[in-house]
Amino acid sequence: MRIIYLLSLLASASIQSTNAQFDFPDCFPGQTQFNSTIVTSDYVTGYPLVCANGTFAPVCNGASVGYVGTVILCSQFNITSGYVGTPPNVTLAPLNENDISYTVTDLNCDYLTGCSNPMFSGDDCTNGYLSFTCPLSLCDGPEFSLYNNETTYINGTEVVTGIFGICQDGVLIGYCDDGSIFDGAAQLLCNGLGYLNGEQVASNSRLPLGAAYLTNFMCISTPYGPSNCTEGMLATNPACYNGSLDYTLRCSVRRASCDGYNVALNYNTTSIVNGTEYITGVPTQCNDGYIDALCNDGSITQDTTDFLCQSIGYLTGQLLMVNSTQYGTLPQGTAYYTNFTCPANALSLDDCGAILVQCPSAGSSMEVVLQCSRPYSVCEDGAVRFIDGSSGSYDSYDTRTETLSGSLQICVNGEYRYVCGLSNASFNASDIVAAACIQLGYVNSSSSYTNQYFYPSSNPVIESISCPYNGSHFSLCSINTTTDPNSCYDYDRVLGGTCNRITPACTRLFQMADRGTFNYINGTYVATGRIEACVNNVYYPVCTNGLNNTLSSPPPTYYQLDGVCNNVFYSGKI
Repeated sequence: MRIIYLLSLLASASIQSTNAQFDFPDCFPGQTQFNSTIVTSDYVTGYPLVCANGTFAPVCNGASVGYVGTVILCSQFNITSGYVGTPPNVTLAPLNENDISYTVTDLNCDYLTGCSNPMFSGDDCTNGYLSFTCPLSLCDGPEFSLYNNETTYINGTEVVTGIFGICQDGVLIGYCDDGSIFDGAAQLLCNGLGYLNGEQVASNSRLPLGAAYLTNFMCISTPYGPSNCTEGMLATNPACYNGSLDYTLRCSVRRASCDGYNVALNYNTTSIVNGTEYITGVPTQCNDGYIDALCNDGSITQDTTDFLCQSIGYLTGQLLMVNSTQYGTLPQGTAYYTNFTCPANALSLDDCGAILVQCPSAGSSMEVVLQCSRPYSVCEDGAVRFIDGSSGSYDSYDTRTETLSGSLQICVNGEYRYVCGLSNASFNASDIVAAACIQLGYVNSSSSYTNQYFYPSSNPVIESISCPYNGSHFSLCSINTTTDPNSCYDYDRVLGGTCNRITPACTRLFQMADRGTFNYINGTYVATGRIEACVNNVYYPVCTNGLNNTLSSPPPTYYQLDGVCNNVFYSGKI
């Protein structure tokens, strides 16, 4: 009986289920779509519909969308910006009010739940239905720019005024001037746009509809200017999106541009005095494509001048109290800085700090004139040469032999030094000469000793050379010098040698080889021989292979580089 009862319950449940009706919703919370949509290459526009009580409902005019709502409504088109209304001269087809069950009076969107909790009503919208446009792209220009800008010239100085905007992947972003932007922002932004001066001004224009806005653009003030700036956060204040709070700048004096160097001494002069090399000029730095210079207001320390000189390969520096105009005039628009200091552990100028100032105009006595110095170097360490000898070459039939001989010198600490010719020296003379010849591009070598009179006490000589392996460049070797006057048999015996190399050679474009008969006929010398042409500095036979008998620039395709010809070109006239 128990089993029969359970079966009867199942049967009744089955009968009830076949008679039940389920109303599936048309949408789910958070879903949005557009109605009466118009799609072009520039925008998508229509009536936004939001899921309310299981059905898509139009939004009433006057409902607050907000930036979050904008992102959600336009995201279905892969767009992140938009605005209420349609583009100019665009009219949407009216909605069919017979299909409307509910209307949305407030989207009520946020980052966590999206637009899943709208406020809705069963009544019609008394002020009509909200239309919305999602622009496909509001910008395609540089990342930072002034929009709706106007350029004027005051006393020859360029002044540009416009609304600051950021372009990222077609989305235009501006700053909302709601009191949350730090005071130095105008100067900082104009500097970044390539101008020396910047200020905030009022404006009657606005960014295009659909632009996003940031607020809370702040920087930490330091003795060296703004630092650790934050771009801000997306503005939620509706007033930021109606064009009344667009951040407008006036930038003036375009910065002087530069390319190709980091630090340099402009209009420099060089001199060598008592073994010390000097370079003097006006120091500048090319920073992000613009010229920066230093204002000579007494804020530059000795450590700073040394660091500047070391950055261009010198050891020490000093400021010269002279009028900088004798070293030329820096370009108009050069930015000047004061209080330029570098920490003790600074590795580059990027680790240093300075303050942008209004220094007197370029070419004034307030520009820094810097003199850097270092021991004079006539050569790079490890370089070699043979002096007080001879060099030359001679040609044979198809080769050229080049020779170089003399006393060997190796560069040590920027100076060429003789190599001591002691028979008991701590190096193999032939190996040293061979390595020197190879370093100079020669193949064969032989060593010798030459007499050279000099005083080691004032001109040190090399007494020992130790290289990591045979054939090393001498810059990799350990080289010691000495000033002992007895190091080279009373300073008159130094190491020398001879280098030579053999290379292919041509002395003319064409030549006659294997001459046969040679006659003088009617005032003309006539001979018979094989004609050869110089190809890649080597003579090869010129083959006829269908050529008429002429030497007027035979095509290279007829040069048989393997030296084999079907028909060798002979000529009887020279």
